[in-house]
Amino acid sequence: MGKFFLGLVLILLVIAGGAYFYYFRNGNTFDLGQNVLVKGRIDISSQEFLSGAVLPIKYTCDWQNINPPFFWTECPETLKVWF
Repeated sequence: MGKFFLGLVLILLVIAGGAYFYYFRNGNTFDLGQNVLVKGRIDISSQEFLSGAVLPIKYTCDWQNINPPFFWTECPETLKVWF
């Protein structure tokens, strides 16, 4: 039984290693720190709390768990692909 699990682990390591090298050979990266340049901005505001203030408890899962009313400006065209 121990040889079976050892063989299974080795097979999984070979598959994971192959997938890892295949991914990077095709020019992919795991760099999550890449910045995306976006022209324009969206201003989001709410009448229920101030910017940087603590979220009122009625908008948390500890009480009513409802969404606060948000208002935003027009979304720039470069961001519409994300929404």
